[in-house]
Amino acid sequence: MKSVYIWHGDGWGGDKLNWMYAPARKTVAEGFKNYDVEIDVRVKCYDWKLVKPNSIFVWIGEYHADRVPWKQFKQKNIYTIYYQSEPWNEGKKWNFDAQEIWDYSMRNVVEIKKRVKNSKIVRYIPAGYLDSNKFMLTEKSKLVFFGDKRWRPQYQAVKNKLKDKMVNIFNIWNIKEFNNFVKKDGVGIFLNLHKHNKCICVEALRMSQLLSAGGLIISERSSQLDENMYKDFVIFTNDFEKEYNKLMNMSLEDRRELANKNLEKYKMDFSPRLIFERAKVNEII
Repeated sequence: MKSVYIWHGDGWGGDKLNWMYAPARKTVAEGFKNYDVEIDVRVKCYDWKLVKPNSIFVWIGEYHADRVPWKQFKQKNIYTIYYQSEPWNEGKKWNFDAQEIWDYSMRNVVEIKKRVKNSKIVRYIPAGYLDSNKFMLTEKSKLVFFGDKRWRPQYQAVKNKLKDKMVNIFNIWNIKEFNNFVKKDGVGIFLNLHKHNKCICVEALRMSQLLSAGGLIISERSSQLDENMYKDFVIFTNDFEKEYNKLMNMSLEDRRELANKNLEKYKMDFSPRLIFERAKVNEII
């Protein structure tokens, strides 16, 4: 039986990457469960000798990716994959010496394919639907920006317009805290803002967390390539107040019905099994 290693490093505030990368890590693990493989998932492990020859090795994210012995792995017939986790136009290093690149954004995939040499394979593997506790929409729901406003220069202008209709939540770093958050009254409608006000990739890892929990999402406009993938369950607009008011003018029953419809559609279209099938991951098994 072939072994599959799904690893990533630490960094950015201690153990926070464990939570931030969880949607990608879990999606990749769930996708591989559909094949006859043995799966090894580790965080903050740099003991490369544990990786067996003739296996598959996936490294998620840029943190410590330069420590991975990519060339030595290939010499041991270990098939290497780098899961690229950053917006394309951030200028981060993405072309490590892996045999494949996997990416969360269709827009990133297209841009990277234009630039890779030697016909390197680039696959679209967004974080997908994962089992989760579900939000219970209530009569009064704030518009929640679930992320770090420091990297969103547009945040303050949006806050100034929406005032107390909008809140920022950025203190959840593990599943226990998230499950407690899900239970809160007035939570369930979210605003997605792009990093640096210019990265137009849909934030698939955050989408996975919120859509899997039945959240309603209003998002800043994105690359058309990415919008096409999420248009059935995310509202793309630059008039956030208008779309938020539309949702709040619906009856609570209708709002919950919309959230359930979006959840079921996302669960079907972004199941890890289907994500892997569309990307033809079976080619490397």
